[in-house]
Amino acid sequence: MGDEHVGRAVHRSGASLPERLDAHLQACRLLPEGAALSIALSGGLDSVALLDLLEVLGERWNWRLSAAHFDHRMREESAADAEWVADPLPGAGRAVPHGARAADPVQRGGGAGSAL
Repeated sequence: MGDEHVGRAVHRSGASLPERLDAHLQACRLLPEGAALSIALSGGLDSVALLDLLEVLGERWNWRLSAAHFDHRMREESAADAEWVADPLPGAGRAVPHGARAADPVQRGGGAGSAL
């Protein structure tokens, strides 16, 4: 069975999402054992789910996980997103090292020197 069929075969087996990801990673050799992985964590469902999955598999793969959040300050609620991500990274008992940065305030309107 070629690599392109691994995901479908595992899915039909009734395996859990972490088991499916584990099988895919083994087949594709996408993330090597013992790797240092830094996850861009927006606070959205997709990045939080990815971090959760990698945490579940991290011990088996001996990964060193970290997470990073960047507040682009493009929405009024972005500061609240940054606080939610960092306190204590979304999930009880999470022990993943993390960092956060924020963009310098910019003048809106597209004038010279403006980032927008």
